[in-house]
Amino acid sequence: ILRPTFAALAEIEGKTGQSLITLAKRLANGEATLAELQAIIACGLRGAGQPVPPDLPQHMASTGLLNLIEPLLNFIIGALTGETAGEPAKEASNG
Repeated sequence: ILRPTFAALAEIEGKTGQSLITLAKRLANGEATLAELQAIIACGLRGAGQPVPPDLPQHMASTGLLNLIEPLLNFIIGALTGETAGEPAKEASNG
């Protein structure tokens, strides 16, 4: 499970050198690099308080790199829109 904490999102941007919006576009267009995919997963795991497995690249390959794109895109979009786990963004309260 990946967690889009502020620290995790800032780390993703720092490690990839790309804004979250640019990464979302790159994922949607199938242009994300392996290093970007790995950074998103590793930073999201750390954000969730989970250890990053030392064999993460092997896990990625066995999962199928194309199979990673949609969930990672959903993770980034969720972070940008305030939606997590398929739940709608919470509206700010007025009182």
